[in-house]
Amino acid sequence: EDADIAAATKEILESEGIAIHLGAFVKTLAQKAPQKIEVSFEIDGKMQQVEGTHLLLAVGRVPNSDRLNLEAAGVEVNKHGFISVNDTLQTNVPHIFAVGDINGEGAFTHTSVNDGEIFWDFYSGEGDRKLSDRIMTYAMFIDPPLGRVGMSEKAARESARESGRNVLMATKPMNHIARAKEKDETAGFVKILVDADTEQFLGVTILGVGGDEIVNMFTTFMVTKQSYKLFRKATLIHPTVAELMPWTLDDLKPLS
Repeated sequence: EDADIAAATKEILESEGIAIHLGAFVKTLAQKAPQKIEVSFEIDGKMQQVEGTHLLLAVGRVPNSDRLNLEAAGVEVNKHGFISVNDTLQTNVPHIFAVGDINGEGAFTHTSVNDGEIFWDFYSGEGDRKLSDRIMTYAMFIDPPLGRVGMSEKAARESARESGRNVLMATKPMNHIARAKEKDETAGFVKILVDADTEQFLGVTILGVGGDEIVNMFTTFMVTKQSYKLFRKATLIHPTVAELMPWTLDDLKPLS
């Protein structure tokens, strides 16, 4: 995520009493008692310890393709062990397809479901969905949630620098949104990125109450390639958090 989103998320988690130690190198783990786990770690050359009742390891995912004997079928995997697929999720062996986490193209339930839809369109001939058409969207279900679709600000800046793309950005803090204030959930903010020339949304990040739901409005606009100016004309229900999304577009400015 962008640095400002990460910082705001960290602040939200810390406000819930969660201690976050960045740049830590774990040295030892010890089970001191049935409900006592001790973790020793080093930060900037100094050793520290924390204790707790449970330990959750979140160190990323690796595919288990090595258990599938893919060599026997001649199916190729990439350097990370994910099965390589084309735009219709077909492997290098024409009658074998790979959908879901094993292809490394999403690792979310909703992307796996979409994989199935892409395969069915190809197999049945009833549609033309393709992997390259998918716009990545996801949520992090903290409180308040984070919802994102498309580009981050960092990616948009890189695109502008490399291709000359004319990117506009608007932000709005949640404490400027009436419904968020009424619900007493004013943490977070909204960030919207658009292409000034094509008028299409490039990416939206909503860290705040309802963000995991509201972001889906933007996904629909991005998939259908509709102009952000059309979205600005929408009249949305009051009082809601969503109703301020079109108004946020009034603050669009070129990336500095």
